[in-house]
This record gives sequence, structure tokens and C-alpha cells, in this order.
Amino acid sequence: KSIDDIQVKYNCCGFDNLTNFDRNVTCKNLSCCNLPNQCCEKLSMCYTLLNNELDKNLKIIGSIMLIFTLTQIIVIYITLKFRNFRNPAIFI
Repeated sequence: KSIDDIQVKYNCCGFDNLTNFDRNVTCKNLSCCNLPNQCCEKLSMCYTLLNNELDKNLKIIGSIMLIFTLTQIIVIYITLKFRNFRNPAIFI
């Protein structure tokens, strides 16, 4: 079921090669494809499409984590810089 869902969502055929099309719902629903082989020649492999999607999401997550880390480093630096002042009310 999940393989069919992926193939329908990403309009792809097979996972790691074009011979994994035996359960492809997309190929069965396309009117231009009488045989799965003909259909799969026109579609990309699901692995490639999923890998591209994962790369995109990892870049977004990595960017968010980098911003979070830099913010923490700046806060630690400011904390260490001002911790030895005798009158902290000066900075409020």
C-alpha cells in the first residue's frame, strides 16, 4: 500500500529501478500506457524523487539548526562577557 501511495504522490515508477513496477497504480491509471513497461519508461524512479525531497528537507532542517546554534553561541558569549560587572543595572 505505501509503495502505491508513493508512486501516485510523486508520479514515479519502481523504487530503485524501473523493473519494480508490478504494483504501480500510476501506470494502471494512465490512459497512454497499455503496458507497465511503456509507462515506466516515461516516469522517474521513486528513489531519485524521494532522495531529492529528503535532501531539500534536510537543508531546511540544517539551516534552522545552524541559526539555533549560532543564537546560543551569541547568548553564551554575551553572558560570559557581562558576568563580571558589579552593577548589572547599568545594562537594563
